[in-house]
Formats: sequence, structure tokens, C-alpha cells
Amino acid sequence: MNKHMALFVILSTILMFTVGCGSGDGDGDGTGGTVTMTLTSDQLTEGSTIAGSYADGRVAACSGAVNNFPGLSWSGAPAETSSYVIIVQDPDGEDSIHLNLYDISSSTTSIPLLNANPSGQVDMSSYGTEGQNYRFESTNNGWAGPCPPSGDSAHTYIFKVYALNIANLPTPLSNSKQADFESSYSSNILGSGQLTGKYANP
Repeated sequence: MNKHMALFVILSTILMFTVGCGSGDGDGDGTGGTVTMTLTSDQLTEGSTIAGSYADGRVAACSGAVNNFPGLSWSGAPAETSSYVIIVQDPDGEDSIHLNLYDISSSTTSIPLLNANPSGQVDMSSYGTEGQNYRFESTNNGWAGPCPPSGDSAHTYIFKVYALNIANLPTPLSNSKQADFESSYSSNILGSGQLTGKYANP
């Protein structure tokens, strides 16, 4: 082998090694840069029916319900987490938003079952900042329980928690959908987990 051929072989080997080492998505975990978290509830198991006590009795179709909030617990967030966001959405009801709760402290990993007051409002202010939900009433921030139209088949409700690398959102969440939030804060989301439940009017 002459020296020119030897040099070609060496350079080709170096190039192949460099390209091989640089392949992949670059995040080191093969998950697109986010961690899959676990979200659970003592009041709800994955895919099960949501009890009527958590439906929104302020809506005529769900008269008699009390709008309690089912407790949530989450784990598996990255160590760099600075805050959490919880968004609850009904994809079967035009993606209506039932909860925007944000600026949740990184030291918080659960919210207990919360009972609604006589007017049907749930006070979640000690756990985070309550954004307005789909009902668009000036006093209706926080939790609005499920209440699909009578006659509809059961709607699915997606409870989703996000771990963020920032302690406070720069702008308030108000009726903000999960997809929109994920797009706007893609560089800040470190991980997420979800839990789903179903509800239909009796």
C-alpha cells in the first residue's frame, strides 16, 4: 500500500468514527429531552370512571354534583425541576380546559382531595396560581369538574403534570390547552406525566 492510499484509509476511518459518535438525538436519554413522570390519584385509576362528586354541579346538566377536586400525586421529576404546572383537558369536548394551575413549588409533589365550598368553588391558591378555565366566568378560576352534554358518550379527561426549569411563568395561563403550553414552553419542560379518567352524565 502506498503512502497516499494509507492516508486515505486513515482519514476515512476518522470520518466514520466522528459521524458514528455524533449520531442520535443529542439529548442523551433517547426521549426527546424530557423525562416520563408518574401521575396518580387515590380517587382515580387510569382509564376509570370519575365519580359524580367530582363533576361540576354548577352546570344544570350535572345538578347535584359538588365539584370536588380529586387528589393528585406525582413522582419522577428531574432534580433540576423549579416548578410544576397541571393542566386538565377534555379532548372530546373541543379540548375544553378544566384546570390551569401553575407556579406550583418544586417541593410540592401532591395535592389532596379538595372539597368545593357551597358555591361550588375549590380554593387551590395554596398550591399554585389558578388560571381561568373554559367556563369564562370572572370568578371561575381553578378547577371546573367534568360535565359533558347530556346524551354524549363518556368524555375522556386528561390530567397532565409538567416539570419546568423555571420557578414562575412569565405570562399567566388562562384557558390554555396542553398542546399550546407544550409548544410555548418546549425549552422549559423537563418532564411530564398524565392520568386519564372518563365521565358521562347519568
